[in-house]
Amino acid sequence: MKWKSYIFPKILNTNVRSLCNKVDELESVLKLNNIDIAILTETWTTEEVDDDMINVNGYNMVRNDRQGRRGGGVAILVKENWICTIYGDH
Repeated sequence: MKWKSYIFPKILNTNVRSLCNKVDELESVLKLNNIDIAILTETWTTEEVDDDMINVNGYNMVRNDRQGRRGGGVAILVKENWICTIYGDH
């Protein structure tokens, strides 16, 4: 019997509690651990925060900022070489 070969992504799920001041640290953690997908909660970002301010080199990002109050917000980072499709509103 032949075993099928699977590729399982390395996933990080973390509460960043304000992403804006932790982008360099996050990038280091992602690259050091060869993370394929990162799910970030409590990003504390708003629509005033430009994507370029929180961009992580080598990753595509989808984010959903919290509206109307402090805290909240989520972002998903996926390695650029992974094929990713977004469905629905984000």
